Amino acid sequence: MSRLKPNSQFLNERPDIVLTKGSPFGQAINAIFKQDAVAESFHCLFTDVVCIPNGFIEKVAESDTELFLSNAFECPLTERQSDGYIQSISRLNEYIQPLAGQFMNDVYFDSVRYEHNSLQYLASHPFVREGLLIEGARTNFLINGSVPANWGRSTNVTATAETDSYGFLYGKFVIDDSAVGGTGGCNMASVITANVIDTTQHDEQYVTASCRFRSSNDVRLRIRFAGGEDTSSLAFLCDAYIKLSDMSVTKTGGDADKLTVSVTTDSITGWNRAVVTYKSTVTLVTAQIQFAPVSAFVSGDYMELATPQVELGTNASSYIRSDSTPSTRASDMVSITTKNNLARPPFSFLLELHKDWFRAPNSAPRVWDIANAKIGQSVIAAVNRGSNQYYMSLSKSDGAYINSAAGVKLTDNATIGAVVKGDGTFHVIMNGAPGSDATCIYGGVTQDKNIRFGGQTSDGTRHLFGHIRNFRIWHKALTDSQLSEIV
Repeated sequence: MSRLKPNSQFLNERPDIVLTKGSPFGQAINAIFKQDAVAESFHCLFTDVVCIPNGFIEKVAESDTELFLSNAFECPLTERQSDGYIQSISRLNEYIQPLAGQFMNDVYFDSVRYEHNSLQYLASHPFVREGLLIEGARTNFLINGSVPANWGRSTNVTATAETDSYGFLYGKFVIDDSAVGGTGGCNMASVITANVIDTTQHDEQYVTASCRFRSSNDVRLRIRFAGGEDTSSLAFLCDAYIKLSDMSVTKTGGDADKLTVSVTTDSITGWNRAVVTYKSTVTLVTAQIQFAPVSAFVSGDYMELATPQVELGTNASSYIRSDSTPSTRASDMVSITTKNNLARPPFSFLLELHKDWFRAPNSAPRVWDIANAKIGQSVIAAVNRGSNQYYMSLSKSDGAYINSAAGVKLTDNATIGAVVKGDGTFHVIMNGAPGSDATCIYGGVTQDKNIRFGGQTSDGTRHLFGHIRNFRIWHKALTDSQLSEIV
């Protein structure tokens, strides 16, 4: 199959195409791709198309005739008009059924492929640099997300709302004269007592605080946890200091060994990101995001803070802007039909997986499985929390599961897959390295079902809290050498 290729000259001139609200989907593709080839089937590759925060592609309705998708997809010549348009939206939808959809904030198209007889994917969820983000339900216990002055600042700190060049709201927190010479921390955002977090709601009692921060002054970010068995006994537990001059981390407090800290820096924007996770030893927990001096505050010391969040769980999820009460984001539910995508052995699959958690957010985060599978027709690709290994399970006719595991810990970025042969042997593969063979006489999927990605149910059961991209299925057993070459 001949494939359409990005116009390299265009990409060299402008590697990122920034879309604004209302931009037609087709224009985004047309901007990157030229009419290089025509074939009997289509293939599209989205590369480095960025939709900035507060900008998204509007829903593409069937009545919208201003689409240039024929310049982005290979399709038969008979389906093209003289001007290059595909003859009709209805005919277009035969090539790409789920074009209609709305993309939310922070959308990136990055190496997302739609291939004939391989994958037809409903693009209704946000794409980021690492792929399609799939998360379970989470609540941000910090409130008043649109008003930085009301995030829970100390009285000796002034706060002004600002917007950066990417459209992100942030607060600039500056000490007043009364704080000069002080050595303690000043609140920028804090969980109020009324919203104290009941850690028994999470299976492992983890609380995670996260934010983006920056300052040109010699100051430190401090994320502090307090708690107790009731609201009358809340007391300091531990905190983590991050020194902006070198991003070094210092932990203090009786529960300091219960903290896990991650700090990253965006070299382009200058924003730093902190994720601090506390494994609680008490029932109720509050948290404060503060800034502190290295030695003592001087006049003009400040910190800029964006996307502050405190949530139950072992990892930081995407930002949830709250109002006057804690806000909850619903679980992402992503699926495609098994029809023409998955049937019976032999078959092989690969996908790219990204995670940013140090410990799985639940007992077995799902990569993909078959929703409501009949007995003996189940497939599960998941991560085991205990071993931190990627594994795949197939079910026998009696419903019993047979597993093949990678044998090594899952890396933050990995290409994972499996080979299922017609004789019943199968094994997983990760980053080109195959796991041990297992044997399961798997009959395949005999009824139309759904391949479910990144979670099981709308209540957040076994959600991935990670990214998936480049999901590919072959209706044959590829060799380990072939899969390694693709990786």
